[in-house]
Amino acid sequence: VVGDRPPDWHALFKQDSLADPMAHAHLHEVKVLVLHAPGLLNLRVLSILAMTRLGWRRMNIFNAIPVNGIISCAWEFCHNIFYFGVVQELVVLGVLLGIGLSQPAKTWSPGDVALFVVVVAHWCTAALNLFLGSATCVKSTGFPWGACFYRFGLAQIFDIVTLLPIGIVEFFPQHRKSAAAFCIFWRCISLMSTCRAIPVIGPIIMAVYKSFLPMRGMFLFMAMVFFTFWCLFLVLKDKDRNAGFILLYLYRTLMLGEVESSENISGMDIAEIQKLDLTKQMFTGGKDAVILLMSMGLAVFASSIFSIVVLSLTIGMYTRFYETMEPMAQCFFQRERARRCVSIMLQPGWQTARLVVERIHSGLRTRAVLAAATCFATIATGCVAIGSMSIGGVAMTAGTIALGGAALASAVILFQTALLLDIADVGERCHYLWVSYRSDQESQE
Repeated sequence: VVGDRPPDWHALFKQDSLADPMAHAHLHEVKVLVLHAPGLLNLRVLSILAMTRLGWRRMNIFNAIPVNGIISCAWEFCHNIFYFGVVQELVVLGVLLGIGLSQPAKTWSPGDVALFVVVVAHWCTAALNLFLGSATCVKSTGFPWGACFYRFGLAQIFDIVTLLPIGIVEFFPQHRKSAAAFCIFWRCISLMSTCRAIPVIGPIIMAVYKSFLPMRGMFLFMAMVFFTFWCLFLVLKDKDRNAGFILLYLYRTLMLGEVESSENISGMDIAEIQKLDLTKQMFTGGKDAVILLMSMGLAVFASSIFSIVVLSLTIGMYTRFYETMEPMAQCFFQRERARRCVSIMLQPGWQTARLVVERIHSGLRTRAVLAAATCFATIATGCVAIGSMSIGGVAMTAGTIALGGAALASAVILFQTALLLDIADVGERCHYLWVSYRSDQESQE
């Protein structure tokens, strides 16, 4: 036991009764249990919690006070790096917006080079997190490589793959905006996934996401009903309409309830209002009265079945599943925090901080790390300046962007290391687990 005594905050408990007897109604005797747990906040314990499988019996462990204490304490050490990562996500999102809004030019401007240096730096960081993180997980936890990769490496694969399309804009500038839009969409999905560990919005995101999984059967049934009506309208379509046209307007008819869309694929416009607005009828049915009548009846039947029955049933089922998942959302939230803590401990910045703590004198640690980070940041800035000069053509520019991205990634990792110098050895420290409860609630013991 450190110092042969527990921490001092237990002295805040009052032992003397208040003089006012009216105040005793809300006073209760409290029992406190203290467990000395050295080295409890290590990678293996948190990895076991992070790999807990779904199921109420398994997830119920996160309602236990000791488990909540372990995860909350680990989060106190890791939350600064977590929010540092959220800032990185926002920076990458801003860079992608800048690439999408900018116009391609014949020569590279400093702004264009800087944007792509940031993208390459994020690639390099994700690749290091993937390979070094998986290796560290296997070495420190003893889990199989496949389990470590599946639980903690897929997010890095997602980061790398979803940024790859932005690399084609130099070779196919006409696809610059579409590639940027694709990457922005997936970065926003990644940002929402990251926010699952934030208290205000995290449980809501988990409840919404987990409520979709039991709905797979209903979504399949909805797709089957939609496919049935699509086939029928496809047979009755005009000759100058293709399958995509029918699919789009049928979706707007059934899902969104647009009457105007139903008039474009059926004979619903019996008053011929389209002739006044568009000077022609969008659906003629080949001048066949039977086809016009059948398509009109099919549109009425499809809209009624889909809107009144299928969509209403889907909304009711989803509401019921959400109400079922909402009490479990806090358990999912705690597991997500444990997973984020493990991911942070597997990052190169955490492992570098451990090496620095072990090998460099405490007075020189921060200065040495910050000096190295500043050096790499300066190299990245120099690469931006050189790349914008367009010296040596495309190959030279690409090389300076790659070098600048690697230097910027190194600087970011070293800045993370500087933030972690005081907590990197948390797995070897002595900790106390405090559990307090009212003495009249013995079942809590």
